[in-house]
Amino acid sequence: MQARAPAVAEPRVRRVAARAELAPELGEGVAWLALDGDDPAEISVPPRRRDLPAEAAAYVIYTSGSTGRPKGVVVPHRAIVNRVVWMAAAHPLAAEDRVLYKTPLAFDASIWEIFLPLAAGARVVLAQPGGHRDSGYLVGAVIEYGVTVLQLVPSMLQAFLEEPEVASCTTLRRLFAGGEALSVETVRRAGALLSGAPLANLYGPTEAAIDVASNPRVGRSAAVLSESWGKANVPLGRPLSRVRLSIVE
Repeated sequence: MQARAPAVAEPRVRRVAARAELAPELGEGVAWLALDGDDPAEISVPPRRRDLPAEAAAYVIYTSGSTGRPKGVVVPHRAIVNRVVWMAAAHPLAAEDRVLYKTPLAFDASIWEIFLPLAAGARVVLAQPGGHRDSGYLVGAVIEYGVTVLQLVPSMLQAFLEEPEVASCTTLRRLFAGGEALSVETVRRAGALLSGAPLANLYGPTEAAIDVASNPRVGRSAAVLSESWGKANVPLGRPLSRVRLSIVE
């Protein structure tokens, strides 16, 4: 088989950790680490480097391809660390917090669902595969596992709020939206049904380490929303720390 493009061939991947059954799909010239191998002695892993510069690649993630062919984006350690450090300061977590990790790894929003709670000493609750597409499952997971922190794209947030049991998600204390325009009406509904979970709007392209702007004010009352903005969708907000936004006319 040919190596899967562009995820393996285009970035010239040299080593992959995977199940043995997937090795034929990698193509030639790719070394693989069999995660389910019978003989660990056969596995050769290079020593960990401790002198990586801040600009060294942390991960490569592909854009959605909305402007054409998806392209790989190399995100440096400096950028993703700044993103996690900002969120830890702006939205601090405690040891008892539980973040639902449900975003597929192909999307950059999954990165903070993993690393923010680990950096803060909180817990990561693993959703079942495909659970991010099922609003009923998400409501059930929040209730069953006592999830306190949840992020959803606005369209899924709307579906989440329409679930009959959503009012029972009383453990939620932080709610994040991002990836799409967030309507004022969705904010109003979230405030009415999940009053204990302030809603923050996040925005950013893949090329900029998840997010570049945040609007934590969207959890205010509907009256204030209408008076302050008077539009169908809420503003993106202000830049994150160590981020500069430019308005191009």
